[in-house]
Amino acid sequence: YFNRSRAQLPSSVASRLTFVSAATQNTLSLLNHATTAIVDPPRKGLESDFFLALKAASSVEQLLYVSCGWEAFQRDCQKLCAEGWNIQSVDGYHFFPGSNHVELLACFQRKVSS
Repeated sequence: YFNRSRAQLPSSVASRLTFVSAATQNTLSLLNHATTAIVDPPRKGLESDFFLALKAASSVEQLLYVSCGWEAFQRDCQKLCAEGWNIQSVDGYHFFPGSNHVELLACFQRKVSS
């Protein structure tokens, strides 16, 4: 679906989009060239090496965080906010009718240094 969607965009936009699905430790270097990162960590939350790489990647201005675990999201959110990120929005999605499980989509923006 990513490739189909990208094909419908103007080439000036499409040429800047990349989709990578891999283990975190195999993709950290990609942050150095990104302006937006999308993460969907396991229930335990983000790894400490991701936080280090994100801190070093000054080009990343926006982080989209998909969460399936509330406790891990709370920990990660506190850490992100302490490291210079602001929450722009958080939305909950009930993908599994008949359960009480809610997925979160949080949009973070890096604080601008003055």
